[in-house]
Amino acid sequence: MNQAIPVQSGAAAVLNRLRTFFSKPHNVILLLLGIILTVTTVAPIVAIVQDTFKIHPGTIDAHLTGRNEGYTIVNYIDLFTSNVAKTNLWTPLWNTILLSVGSCLVAVIYGGLFAFLITRSNLAWKKYLSAIFIFPYIMPQWTLAVVWQNVFNSNAVTGTSNGLLAATFGVQMPMWWCKGLFPSVIVLGLHYSAFAYILVGGIFRNMDANLEEAATILDTPKWKTMFRVTLPMVKPAILSTVLLVFSSAMGSYPVPHYLGLTTLSTKYVSLNSRYTGEASILAIIMMIFGIVIMLMNQMSLRSRKSYTTVTGKSGQSSKISLGKAGRFIIALILVILTFFTSIFPIVSFAFETFLPNPGDYSFLYTGDSSNLTTKWWTTSENITENGMYGQKGILYNQTIWSAFKGTILVSVCCALLAGTIGTMIGYAVAKKRRSKWANYVNSVAFLPYLMPSLAVGAAFFILFSNEHLNLFNTYTLLIIAGTVKYIPFASRSSLNSMLQLSGEIEEAAIIQDVPWVKRMTRIIIPIQKSSIISGYMLPFMTCLRELSLFMLLCVQGFILSTTLDYFDEMGLYAFSSGINLILIITILVCNTLVNKVTGSEMCIRDRVKTMPEIRLEHVTKRWGKFYAVDDLDLVIEDNAFVTLLGPSGCGKTTTLRMIAGLETPTSGRITIGDRVVFDSEKGINIPANKRKVGFLFQNYALWPNMTVYKNIAFGLTNIKDELPRIDFEAKKAAQLIEVLKRPDETVRIIKECVDKKGKLDVNKAHIKLIDRFEISMFSAKTVMGWKLHESLEPGTVAAARLAECEKALETARAKCAAEGCKLNEDFAYVKDGKVQTSVRKLTQEEIDLTVRRVARIVKIGMFMDRYPSELSGGQQQRVAIARTLAPEPTVLFMDEPLSNLDAKLRLEMRSELQRLHIDTGSTFIYVTHDQMEAMTLATKICLIDNGVLQQYDAPLDVYNRPNSLFVADFVGNPAINFIEATGKQRPDGGIALDMLGGVSATFTPNEKLDLAKWFRDEDAKDEAKRAREAELAKDKKHVEKANKDTVFRCHIPMVNEAEDFGDEESPTDGDFIIGVRPEFIKLSDSGAIEGEIYSAMPTGMETTVRIKIGDYLLTGVVFGGVLYKIGEKVRLDFDGSGVVLFSRRNGRLISLGSVELK
Repeated sequence: MNQAIPVQSGAAAVLNRLRTFFSKPHNVILLLLGIILTVTTVAPIVAIVQDTFKIHPGTIDAHLTGRNEGYTIVNYIDLFTSNVAKTNLWTPLWNTILLSVGSCLVAVIYGGLFAFLITRSNLAWKKYLSAIFIFPYIMPQWTLAVVWQNVFNSNAVTGTSNGLLAATFGVQMPMWWCKGLFPSVIVLGLHYSAFAYILVGGIFRNMDANLEEAATILDTPKWKTMFRVTLPMVKPAILSTVLLVFSSAMGSYPVPHYLGLTTLSTKYVSLNSRYTGEASILAIIMMIFGIVIMLMNQMSLRSRKSYTTVTGKSGQSSKISLGKAGRFIIALILVILTFFTSIFPIVSFAFETFLPNPGDYSFLYTGDSSNLTTKWWTTSENITENGMYGQKGILYNQTIWSAFKGTILVSVCCALLAGTIGTMIGYAVAKKRRSKWANYVNSVAFLPYLMPSLAVGAAFFILFSNEHLNLFNTYTLLIIAGTVKYIPFASRSSLNSMLQLSGEIEEAAIIQDVPWVKRMTRIIIPIQKSSIISGYMLPFMTCLRELSLFMLLCVQGFILSTTLDYFDEMGLYAFSSGINLILIITILVCNTLVNKVTGSEMCIRDRVKTMPEIRLEHVTKRWGKFYAVDDLDLVIEDNAFVTLLGPSGCGKTTTLRMIAGLETPTSGRITIGDRVVFDSEKGINIPANKRKVGFLFQNYALWPNMTVYKNIAFGLTNIKDELPRIDFEAKKAAQLIEVLKRPDETVRIIKECVDKKGKLDVNKAHIKLIDRFEISMFSAKTVMGWKLHESLEPGTVAAARLAECEKALETARAKCAAEGCKLNEDFAYVKDGKVQTSVRKLTQEEIDLTVRRVARIVKIGMFMDRYPSELSGGQQQRVAIARTLAPEPTVLFMDEPLSNLDAKLRLEMRSELQRLHIDTGSTFIYVTHDQMEAMTLATKICLIDNGVLQQYDAPLDVYNRPNSLFVADFVGNPAINFIEATGKQRPDGGIALDMLGGVSATFTPNEKLDLAKWFRDEDAKDEAKRAREAELAKDKKHVEKANKDTVFRCHIPMVNEAEDFGDEESPTDGDFIIGVRPEFIKLSDSGAIEGEIYSAMPTGMETTVRIKIGDYLLTGVVFGGVLYKIGEKVRLDFDGSGVVLFSRRNGRLISLGSVELK
């Protein structure tokens, strides 16, 4: 054999695999963004770690080492062991931990309690409270810190200007209240309490009320229900809140800075100029906390108990009554609290800008308006008096408005980049969420969010502010840092929404060959508009108020947040208050716009009519060691209706999706017609959209943002194929001629659409004309435009229009003849006996005709302008079928399409599917676990269990001649009777049996049977199989199957069933199972053995009886209206030659035959 062939084949296989990999957009997205995010996340970390060892000229490390360059560990030694270690490291670290823990407690207690009251009580004014509560988080982080200063500071205690309480009432709060840990914890806790409210409130709101109702039914006290049932459900939300708040508080700079608390972030800023390397160590410590938080989150996800708290049949959540007066008293307290945290800051900042001097609140107790001033706003010249320090007023201050423009520029760019990248990450991870690389990309994208903002800013400062690359004080650096930091906002928002979106929504478009860009812009993004817009707006609004991340990357005055800090240090508190006011108003306006946008808004092809044969050869699909499909060989003939039948999880849907191209097999070969669509050895994997198949999904996968018409037409707009050259004007003229030849009928159809008030339903008239004359909507509108129904002589008007159409048709034929062609009956150009073709798209006329044709087939013509949500389940099913049929697929796949319908509608749709199969001439492959559907619909049943093909035969063959105990047990209702028996073959070929606790019987096979030879042949097959498996096991690439195949153990019904401990002796060749269908049990007075009626269930046409024979129970069906009493004595025989004999040792069919009871 030529050895070069495998090499070429291997190279081709690798090339094909690469082509297949890169043909899927989510793979490309994950690969590119994984590399980019690794660089943008890891490179800054590497840079800052390197900076801790680097010697910086003019800093403490240069002084201690006596060198101006090189690397050293002196920064670590000095920071951890010097006499200032407590001041520079341990005290800030301890304060940071206390601040983070305290903020978590305040946020969880305040936000969680608020969420509980809003969602689970009869609290008053809920709508207002829930809207106002999240304001502190929307506003800049330092807002409440500045307000705290403005209210509680006093000159006597803090040495600053008097706050509101000191100036107006003479109240002087103690130092611990004004500055330090306590106010920082309260301010940050209030700021982040929105996290707890959103996360905990979401679980409270969606929790299945039945969980609590079950406890109530058991007379459980409400407090016990709360602590033992309700609160355990919200543990995941509380843990998420703690992780988010802890990581955010860890890197907070503005709050501890304004409130005088020394933390790692404030100490970093103070050390950075003289102790540069040691400051970098502090940043690394903050980063380590971020990484630890991420690891804790991953561990919690693995160890967390999985609770199902949302179901489809939940009742209304029970509300705790706060009392008639209590609901208003508690609401009033919350209104006051939220006023001070949400509304008062805006009022306070506005008021501060009109004070003549900081802390001068004389207006409040004098009421004299002369004690207010507008100088901070309206001064148009640079002056040094009146405390202006040479600055123009806010309205004329170029520093402020230049910073405002810079802030908007950075925010917009960060939002666009972070939103787009995050959306792509969310989409790609959702498509490949089982992939380790996808999980890696998701984790790397989220890591910057968990790292303290100041530490991230420090890392980017070190990476991009050096002699090789200096981007300091540029918008470019701010945009890079902001994008990397804020990608998690968009990626998490996108991922959550994409996971909620059924994969079938996009797969329905893939099957119809819709390009990826069009799928994203026309289906996925419109459906998930709210979440995706949030993914853009969250980075935008966060960037507007960011200080910790940007303060090290630019000078003061570059953007608004650093400009605010600049004016605050100058003592121009009115300016900083004005900037705060500008930021808050900008953020609130943007937030309002987002809510407005995202709130309430939500064929005629020259086909080959011969359907292809489908062939599967050694197809396997596994995940790890779990084999979903194991070495499947299957041939599906053209124009067949095959049902894939089996229990849940047996591999039916996986098989279907592999044939369709929606799932990639692990190995094997799939052929559709003469085209190989998958071959693992050659690396061939034709995408689903190129296999020319249709797929009807279990949940219909209708696009909710499109009408019925657009759902059906959408896939047709993507078809670009070699199609006949059609003269559409001639075709339309011919259609209109047929209508005009029957003017009276046309008028009658239109007038049937006039209601009792004499108003014409134009849409209904269009539909009736389309259905009657099989014309397009365009032609129907033309007919309506002639107004035949309004004419006194419709025949005359029709005759005139008929002459025009006939002339147009003759002109078209003459034009065609001039080109040496003629028009055939479909109005296609024919030359020399061949239809002329060209590669083109379908015209709107062709699309409309196709849509109307399939709509007639499934009878949905009147629903074309409705949205899926406005249809019943059966109507949605018909739309899904019409959409699947419109592109005229060669094969139609259906994944349990009737499972969501009620029993009556299911029966009707079975008839419809049978009719469709005949009308379309397509090959249908249908997945179900309902044997009734399989038996009534299929031309062949493919029965699968544990990923292995059990039997592939016509329905009656599967029923009457099951080749194993499993098949016999699975097919049939009532189920087959299994009877244990022992016996030996006699010389005449019959088998003498002992069964039913001592009943003697003879089994006579229908065909000649050598039982000993049968067992030898079966043993040889088993031995050959074991040898193949042993040979495969030697291959290092072979993966042993975890879900092992075992012999089916049938259930023998008995009156007193003993518990099965699995310790029975191994069956021998003399142990059998007799299978008797219920209809073969004949009750008569001359029956061979006696039994007793154990139960009787009459249904009208038949009665199902259970008969007790000793300790055994047999099920029989008696046709006709026969009544039986429980305990009645009866006699019975086994009738007919359809009794099945199985080997108990291997569970396989031995023979069909008859049983004579003695």
